[in-house]
Amino acid sequence: MTSIRNTTAVALLVLATACSGPVRPAEAQDTRGTQKVDPSNSLPLADDDLPDVIERVLPSVVGISTRRTVSVPNFSPFVSPFGLEPKNRPTPRVQQGQGSGVIVSVDGLVITNNHVVEGAEGITVRLDDDRTFTAKVVGTDDGSDLALVRIDDPPKGLVAAEFGDSDALRLGQTV
Repeated sequence: MTSIRNTTAVALLVLATACSGPVRPAEAQDTRGTQKVDPSNSLPLADDDLPDVIERVLPSVVGISTRRTVSVPNFSPFVSPFGLEPKNRPTPRVQQGQGSGVIVSVDGLVITNNHVVEGAEGITVRLDDDRTFTAKVVGTDDGSDLALVRIDDPPKGLVAAEFGDSDALRLGQTV
């Protein structure tokens, strides 16, 4: 199975940027290499800062797998040669989904998107070290598309994400 590093890259970059707090702006050059670019217009993370931030938050990022049973219409395009109508009964199918989340407390609370866990009959959380645990939905909010799940029997040593201070952000700063 693929590593969590491959399935949660976007979530990790968003989390890394949001959790990094104030970081020195990078001196940058334009693509021609002749003019200096104003650092206040560049991204707040220097190229050499991003791997450090990712390494710091990676243990808090999880993969989430879900399964639910859905009814799929079973329509037949064929007409019976005996004049019988085909039976168009729905067929139950297992639908699997994937998403990512962030551990927000060491007692096993994970924040994710509501659309990932909505209607799920089973939820599995995969940590960065590839250990897997079952989880249950604690609460959801359709409007913000957020959900909180709790890992059943959370292991010791979970790492909760450290969030930056939103009061320390400046207007226009990437978060």
